[in-house]
Amino acid sequence: MRKLTFLFLCSFAASGGVAHAATYYVAKTGSNGNQCAQARFETSAKLTVADGIGCLAAGDTLLVRAGSYGEDIKSFVAGTSWDNKVRIAAYPNETVWLAPNGTNYVLSFRVNDRFIELDGINMDGRGTSYGPVLLGSSSFIRLKNAEIIGSPNAGNCANICGGSDSELIKLSIHGGGRGGGCGTPCANYAFYTGGSNNIVDGCDIYDVSMQGIQIYNGPASNNIIRNNRIHDITRSGDNNPGARFVGIMIASGTNNVAYNNVFYNIGRADGSSGNAAITVYAGIGTKIWYNTIQSDSHYGVTITNAVPNSVVQNNIFAGSSTGTLLDQGNGTTRDHNLEGTNPMFVDSGAGNFRLQAGSPAVNAATSVPMVTSDIDGATRPVGGAPDIGAYEYGGADPSAPAAPTGFRIVVD
Repeated sequence: MRKLTFLFLCSFAASGGVAHAATYYVAKTGSNGNQCAQARFETSAKLTVADGIGCLAAGDTLLVRAGSYGEDIKSFVAGTSWDNKVRIAAYPNETVWLAPNGTNYVLSFRVNDRFIELDGINMDGRGTSYGPVLLGSSSFIRLKNAEIIGSPNAGNCANICGGSDSELIKLSIHGGGRGGGCGTPCANYAFYTGGSNNIVDGCDIYDVSMQGIQIYNGPASNNIIRNNRIHDITRSGDNNPGARFVGIMIASGTNNVAYNNVFYNIGRADGSSGNAAITVYAGIGTKIWYNTIQSDSHYGVTITNAVPNSVVQNNIFAGSSTGTLLDQGNGTTRDHNLEGTNPMFVDSGAGNFRLQAGSPAVNAATSVPMVTSDIDGATRPVGGAPDIGAYEYGGADPSAPAAPTGFRIVVD
């Protein structure tokens, strides 16, 4: 018993401030008349998310029960590190929406907002003037496991705008900025940032009116865009002939990286120039690795304006009507791509771009130490070398349950 007591006390002390973290609740059946001490119990929750946030300190969690909350959130409480963050999350297995009307944004972060995680909080920006999320000059914001719908009311806008050192993980980001007869500056982006060290990972980006992701107008360095599906960014009959329909536009910074992404159905329906899965418009040392690009109406990748030292390796180019890579850069590295050859997808018409046995992409890539898994999380390589494109043929998903070990079968 003494040993057990000693271990308990040590674990409590080692956890520091996190040991004292509290959980608070918000529910459609709650009341803002309940004090914060009462809101630590589900039966006496707060009524609004904003009031619930007001109870938090670094290390705390706010759990939001199911429902649609017509709120725009402008005030947050900061965490001090990812180990001592502020977490705002949907109650397990329940669906939560923030859906305000007549506001500028759903969420507006400030420069001192840091180490804040929103998990499972869906955001509907259709009632806003500009869009769902303004990261602005904030940093260390994490948005995950949510659907984010853009605003149709704005011209130049983004579903998620700004931010540095932030993480967008497993989001469905779509809609916004289209409108009837949409003209200049009718542009909408799923994510637009001039910041650095952001990660966009495992997202499904589609049906935005101009570009999926734009890195622009700032130092904008060391951003990582990986494991995403970016598709159906296309429009016909609009009166903005200068519009570029692009999956990822990199137009600033150094050492930005895009890998393990899948692109399809990107570009103007008339096939005009300026469309690409990835465009490198400015910046130094951009890395484009292990992407699968299918059915774009112009080039798969364009590198313009004498941009220096880009790297284009291990990518599948399939179905582009004009060409694979338009290279107007300086010192571009281009090798181990699959171009002009049938990659043998399982079913591209159904959006399944995994490889079949016998694909010329299998075991044909060059190794990139930074990339050790594919878009599904399967380990690279399987076999003597990694595969070209976003998927590794025959890879085991590390998230799948491991086979049981350490048991024996006894037959009576």
